[in-house]
Amino acid sequence: GISRDSHFSEDVRETYPGVDFTMVDSVEKGLSMVQNGELFGLVDTAPKIGYFIQNNEMVDLKISGELPYHVEFRTGIKKDDAVLYSIFEKAVNSLSSEEKKSIFQSWMTLKYEQGFDYSLLWKILAGLGIIGFFAVYRHISIAQYNVKLAGLNRELTRVNEKLETMSYIDGLTGVPNRRKFDSVLKNEWRRCGRSRQFLTLIMLDIDYFKLFNDRYGHLEGDDCLKKVAETISGIPGRPGDFVGRYGGEEFAVVLPGTDEAGARQIAEKILITVQNLKIEHEDSDVSPYLTVSLGAVTAVPGQRISDKDFVDTADQLLYKAKEAGRNQFRIEKL
Repeated sequence: GISRDSHFSEDVRETYPGVDFTMVDSVEKGLSMVQNGELFGLVDTAPKIGYFIQNNEMVDLKISGELPYHVEFRTGIKKDDAVLYSIFEKAVNSLSSEEKKSIFQSWMTLKYEQGFDYSLLWKILAGLGIIGFFAVYRHISIAQYNVKLAGLNRELTRVNEKLETMSYIDGLTGVPNRRKFDSVLKNEWRRCGRSRQFLTLIMLDIDYFKLFNDRYGHLEGDDCLKKVAETISGIPGRPGDFVGRYGGEEFAVVLPGTDEAGARQIAEKILITVQNLKIEHEDSDVSPYLTVSLGAVTAVPGQRISDKDFVDTADQLLYKAKEAGRNQFRIEKL
């Protein structure tokens, strides 16, 4: 068997014209056919075959040999997926040389079991003692394989947990991203609804940020986003408060247990603190320095409104603040 999507399938078939190759839809399907006796064997890359054998616990399958081919592996993502690119960059850069080496060896240190000489096997089968020896050997091999598999699973679990944590962080600013915001808001919406507590959401947007980028360049624009993110992250002081990047130059603040008066206090503090950074913005119509506009909504979550309505209201209030002249906030209690 050989997978249809493997780039070397045509070359392998031309090199071995005497072999009757069967094209299969995937490596996983091919391994299943080998396991069921529909195929004698399967040709593909060692890491891919090893992965599916381990993942599907196909302990009765072994890698028996290799062809004289050398394949280089890389990981790629679409150009336009900046968030995923940032996650991969952080994941790779966070690993030490020893960790990389350990992961590589976990995938590539594979055990090869040479196939039996069937003419000799028939002679061996004549002795019951040899059959017993083979059964013991098989049992030991499976036990060793399971020990190795358990170690690999632990390593993969550790790496997956690290990637999961990093997938919630915005690559540029270092604050939680939109994905984390969605998760936090849903959880706090349910929790505050059960406990009948106020929940506040503040949406804020940097004023005339496109003009800022046009004048000072994208590197300065990125630096500006980092400073704003760092500044507003330190304003809400309680452990349950959340500050994240909603997208572009827009940020979100979630404040459980905060009523309208508390929301107003936090919004005013953000407004003043950002302006006090004294980041020059010559193209702003409201100030010589960088400013933000905010929309804040407060409610006790209930059946009459949804968390989506909550976000939409905060967004509408933000745009009302911008239409009213920017560098200000609008607040509403639902």
